Amino acid sequence: MWVRAHRASFHPTGHQKVTGFNLDPIGIQWAQQHLPQGRFEISQEWPPLDIESSSIGFAYAISVFTHLDEEHATAWMEELQRVLKPGAIFLATFRGSSWIQRAVPDSPHRKALLKDVQNEGIVFRSTNVWAGVFPGFYQGTYHSYDYIIEQWSKFFYVASVMTAGQLDIAQDCAVLINRR
Repeated sequence: MWVRAHRASFHPTGHQKVTGFNLDPIGIQWAQQHLPQGRFEISQEWPPLDIESSSIGFAYAISVFTHLDEEHATAWMEELQRVLKPGAIFLATFRGSSWIQRAVPDSPHRKALLKDVQNEGIVFRSTNVWAGVFPGFYQGTYHSYDYIIEQWSKFFYVASVMTAGQLDIAQDCAVLINRR
């Protein structure tokens, strides 16, 4: 799990353990101070996470793969496959054509981006939006639905791909099941 989304959604019932990893030291520090029932640690650019194999029953990555190039994303998919229990569910958001249609103003830029995503499957663009907030490798990534199904299915069973807004979140979302 990544801490950004935990601020509004952390309500342990007492029997589950919650673990969060994030690049953001401020978010991790906040979680450690305000959510003492959980374990929250800063993650690094590359795996591995400091956690045992097959130890997580459910995970989500909100707005994580929306910022990673293919090499980073593949490494993290492999790592998540390692740490998730067999059959565990993993929700991962991404920016697909539905998100692009909703979030990018109608312009030649949007049309070109949609075409690039359709033709290439994954588009990674450098941006200065997160300069000074996140490391330089954390940029802007867009995926086609076909890419998600073809590439992420190398690691997980792709149970569903939902368009932006279906889960009351702004991004598209893949529901993945660990087949390991």
